[in-house]
Amino acid sequence: MRVAFLSNYPVPYQRELLEAIEAAGKIEMHPFFLAARDPSRHWPDERAIARARIPRSFGLRGAPEELRVHPTLAVDLLRTRADVTIVCGYSHAAFQLAIGALTLARRPFVVWSELPRIHQGSASIRLARRALIAPLNRSRGLLAIGSRAAETWRTVLDRPVPVVNFPYSCNVERYTAIERGPRAPGRFTFLFSGQLIERKGVDVLLRAFIAACATREDLNLRLAGDGPQRAELEAMVPEQLRARVTFLGFVPWERLPETYASADALVIPSRHDGWALVVNEALAAGLPVIASEAVGAAVDLVREGTTGYRVATEDVGALRDALLRIPETAEAMGAAGRKLVVGLAPVAAAERLYEILQAAMRGELRDRLGPVP
Repeated sequence: MRVAFLSNYPVPYQRELLEAIEAAGKIEMHPFFLAARDPSRHWPDERAIARARIPRSFGLRGAPEELRVHPTLAVDLLRTRADVTIVCGYSHAAFQLAIGALTLARRPFVVWSELPRIHQGSASIRLARRALIAPLNRSRGLLAIGSRAAETWRTVLDRPVPVVNFPYSCNVERYTAIERGPRAPGRFTFLFSGQLIERKGVDVLLRAFIAACATREDLNLRLAGDGPQRAELEAMVPEQLRARVTFLGFVPWERLPETYASADALVIPSRHDGWALVVNEALAAGLPVIASEAVGAAVDLVREGTTGYRVATEDVGALRDALLRIPETAEAMGAAGRKLVVGLAPVAAAERLYEILQAAMRGELRDRLGPVP
């Protein structure tokens, strides 16, 4: 099977999936990326991806990346003569161009996308999103990133396009290979991993952590990541708790496994996160997860009281209670999480994608909205 794959940047989790597909030998993948790297991320230097291409592009100075023009992209895609094309999104002008070209040429394609925020923003923004989504009704299938996204896509698409939950995966072996030592007595460490931006809700976490410290003296917090809110967040920490809150700054991708291994639980209190791959990573590392209801991965992977806890978004009191409750059952939850997330390893995802694409090409793909695994 020959498959074209169009995405914006060669990010690590997509690289791991593409490498697993290449190793399986069932799909000849032809990846296209709109740019060599994401300028807003500190991803590691990328190794070469088999057959990957980055079409030339241009744009006005200061214009958003989404509006860059890729004049040869449509022709380049069609020349691969792919049996089916995977388009990783729909909001970029390049994605719309590709979808239009594939539709006119009557070439099969599927779209892989996170939750569509169709009901948010002004009336004009909502109308624009609707217009961008309309061409997706010509696809052979919508691969939704998470069961919440799948349920939403099912209501958004006008035609009976099959919707399948196909979440992000990561190389869990990077995390399971590191043995976690016994927890230090009299010390329980929470970890946040992500950008220090408003959307991630780190201010909510700090308020909840400060409140929890009034009850327990063994709690500590490590924040892995950087961003424009760092100075503001550091200022929120009271003098008497500064020894218990550590801002690690940016942590290189290759050091993430040891960073997770040094903690006892992950906290991700986002105001919005389409998926949040840090949940996969934490569970693979043997950490239970406390996540807000706004985190897509939490719906599928944070099983209440089994692999962690879900709390209402921006609810400081509920988050404080979860921080106080989880230390007593963290070890058992961590073990359960490791078993669960193995089903989302790239090797398993590659096999599942092969089956999905075969069904899509035959016109036999059916809705699969529930959690995976």
